[in-house]
Amino acid sequence: MSTGEPTKILRIGIWDSIFTTEIATFAAGCFWGVEHIFLKHFSPSQNKGILSTRVGYTGGDALVTNPTYEHVYRGTTNHAEAVRIEFDPSKVAYVQLVGMYANIVSRLVYRQSQNFSIALTIPQC
Repeated sequence: MSTGEPTKILRIGIWDSIFTTEIATFAAGCFWGVEHIFLKHFSPSQNKGILSTRVGYTGGDALVTNPTYEHVYRGTTNHAEAVRIEFDPSKVAYVQLVGMYANIVSRLVYRQSQNFSIALTIPQC
């Protein structure tokens, strides 16, 4: 499964080792909360698959190139708060991350009785 991201090559002593990472982006409600749940279950410090995360915004009005939290929160830009996850597919499968995301979203939707949009990236096979 490839996301189009480049393969990272680590040099270990005299041996070269190929270490492939993948990227997944998930948007759902508050990015800090979503990021926290992913890190709790796939902790980098416990070598459970997530290597790094970054939060930000995805989608939205193309004319708004640098949205602020206030604009996104008010819904004036049509952006969604998102978390970008770099992960090691030998430790955690993309489908496991999607499963966790579905669990997060189902709980959010259950708690909120309003229109709720979700977004995710699907790697090219």
